[in-house]
Amino acid sequence: MMRDYLTIDDINLKGKTILCRLDLNSPMDPKGIILDDSRFRSHLTTLRELEDSKVVILSHQSRPGKSDFTTMEPHSRLLSRLMRKHVDYIDDIFGSHAINSIRRIGNGDILLLENTRFYSEESLERTPKEHTRTHMEYTCLQGEVWRGGGSDRCRRQDRQGQLRGRYSGHPGLSDRPDAR
Repeated sequence: MMRDYLTIDDINLKGKTILCRLDLNSPMDPKGIILDDSRFRSHLTTLRELEDSKVVILSHQSRPGKSDFTTMEPHSRLLSRLMRKHVDYIDDIFGSHAINSIRRIGNGDILLLENTRFYSEESLERTPKEHTRTHMEYTCLQGEVWRGGGSDRCRRQDRQGQLRGRYSGHPGLSDRPDAR
């Protein structure tokens, strides 16, 4: 069957920087403890298949104004435990700390960037073209391959996913019709 997109089996990912948009948004108690790790577990197979790559995870936790709107630090600790390897939490999304951390990672390393919803433009309702013209493009330019989508059932188009079409000339970047 002919597909109009690529999977991780279609590309040699060894040594490549992979930007992964994962849905790690989970219920948390008032002390910041993640109460349900099922979303984390749903991504373990993919992350393990990327063991020879440089993995950068983009995700969010809750929404501004909610009690569980917090950093991704607890998420990196839980993911480290589940992966049985260190997942480095970076308290930045697109600034120099994030960009330099992405540039320094080695094969097998995993970085989890800060909550993308800390970046106010993440939640704005705009056209896909307007979303490509944000600070987030600096982060997206650091990747060689984009693994988009958060879960099997996305409630809205992924904002960073809209950047894929703009940079489809990058090696290994899928040029799916929905990403244009």
